[in-house]
Order: sequence, then structure tokens, then C-alpha cells
Amino acid sequence: MFFISQSSQLFFRSLMYLTATMTIFTHLITFTVATNAQSKDLEKLKQEASVGDNKNVIQSSNIGFNLQKCQRIAQSKTVTCLLLFTATSQEQERISIFGGNKYGSSRVFDLSGNEYTANFAQIGKAKSTDNSFNGEVVNELIPGIPTKVTINFELPPDLTKLAAFEIKFNNIGKAVFRDVNIVTTGNTLKK
Repeated sequence: MFFISQSSQLFFRSLMYLTATMTIFTHLITFTVATNAQSKDLEKLKQEASVGDNKNVIQSSNIGFNLQKCQRIAQSKTVTCLLLFTATSQEQERISIFGGNKYGSSRVFDLSGNEYTANFAQIGKAKSTDNSFNGEVVNELIPGIPTKVTINFELPPDLTKLAAFEIKFNNIGKAVFRDVNIVTTGNTLKK
């Protein structure tokens, strides 16, 4: 039979407790750091989506519309407008927009008065190309949590500014941004 002195047993128990404590402490720190990083990302998104005196933010029907930017890659005809939609009420807000529906889609106007309708729309993960009814995209907005939105248009490659960008939503709602610049990027489109 193997004999371990009482002081050795105490030492091994202390070592086990210390190891367990350090493991728990390490997991706690890792969890705290990850949670703080996620909180900072959410706060940044909320600040970007905040409704205020910003010309890129419009409040309509309990929804905040924040136009981040409209951009194209090099001389592509596809212009992608990136937005954040945020429910500003205390309850979830259902929102629907269209992409690829010539009568119900969002639209833009150039400085010469030409009108172009959206050919693609996405709210969160829901896309106008997903077995939807006539290009409709529907999603639920959680109060105070910004949701990423993408709306694409096919525009002439030399167009660099829009007179107006109108988002049609929920069949009767509208949010209109004016004097929107189109940013041209090199090779990649950042979202």
C-alpha cells in the first residue's frame, strides 16, 4: 500500500484547488473579454444607427433608417446602398421592402430626373431572391437593435450622385434621402 504523508496530501489538494480556480478564472476572463467585444460592436452599430441631426438618418413609422453609403466597384453598373434599419418602438416592427419589383421597389433619381428601381433587396438574412412573392423581403426588427440592409440598383457607370433615394416599405411607407453620393471603390465591396 502506498503511503502519502498528511502534508503531501494537503499540498496536492491545494494544488488541485489552485488549478481548478485558475481554470475557472481563465474561462471567466475569456468570457468577459468576448462579451465586452460584442457589447462594443453592438454599441458602435447603435451609434451608427442613432436618429439625430444626421442627414443620413430618417425616422418614419417607428423605424429609423440610416443610410451608411451607396457604392460601386470600379466601373460596375451595380450600385449597392448599405443601410441600418432600427425599430424605435418598444415592440418588434415588421418591415417589408421589394427588390426586383418594378412597381413596389425602392427607387433612385439621378440629377437629370431619370428614375431607376431596385433590382435586389436584403434585410438581415432575408433576400428578395429567396422564393419570395414578387421580390418581397420581410423581416422583424428588434427594438433598439440595428439590422443590416442592402439595396442594389443598376445605374450608368458614370453616375456619381443621386438626387434622391426613396425606400418604399410596408406597401405605403416611404423614407427619402436627398443628395446621395455614390462612392467608387477599387476591387472589393466592403459591408
